[in-house]
Amino acid sequence: MIRVPTFRAGTLTNNSDTLCHRSLKHISTSRRSFQTSSVIPAATEDAKRDSETSVENKKIVKSLKDLFPYHMDLPVRGYEIDSFGHVNNAVYLSWLEHARWQMALDVGGPHKFFGSIKPVVRRVEVDYLSECKMGDTVRITYWPRSASTTSFVFGSRIKIIDSLDPKKKDRIALKATIVQTATQTGVGKVPLPEFLKEIFPQEDPGAEPSFLNEM
Repeated sequence: MIRVPTFRAGTLTNNSDTLCHRSLKHISTSRRSFQTSSVIPAATEDAKRDSETSVENKKIVKSLKDLFPYHMDLPVRGYEIDSFGHVNNAVYLSWLEHARWQMALDVGGPHKFFGSIKPVVRRVEVDYLSECKMGDTVRITYWPRSASTTSFVFGSRIKIIDSLDPKKKDRIALKATIVQTATQTGVGKVPLPEFLKEIFPQEDPGAEPSFLNEM
């Protein structure tokens, strides 16, 4: 006679369910562990980068605020004189541009000043007040005036600080307002980063701020 093993009703089914439940629980736990190990480090890295960027931006803002009002001095050079014996009007615009580039270099270069932003001159308003000649030394001064969503405004002045003609010393040669727009290559006009707006005063100091009296 062959003995056939007997099982209590439900035993096999219950054991199978238990094993299946444990397997699913293990898979679920492993999945959660995998998700936790992959997401949290990424979030931590993002937070770290954001923190480092914030610190760097604060340094940039501080260095720029310490820079203003910015000025640089230039002697009038012979090749800047036109047939009328004085500095050609176009040269003043070159002086303004030269000072803007030097201003950026003085804080570590244009990439430090604006990052990926490429500022483009949109408009320049110029008042020519006094001629400059050979033997003159001029001081070009810049200060931040205002900022909007994509544009920002600088005030500028060119003053004769030394001259072969004593009567010309301290004369204002030119006043200017420069409007620039923030752009990115391949994109066009873009919003000015919020942290850069911090270098601009809450109220526009205007074309003749009082601190110019000391410069």
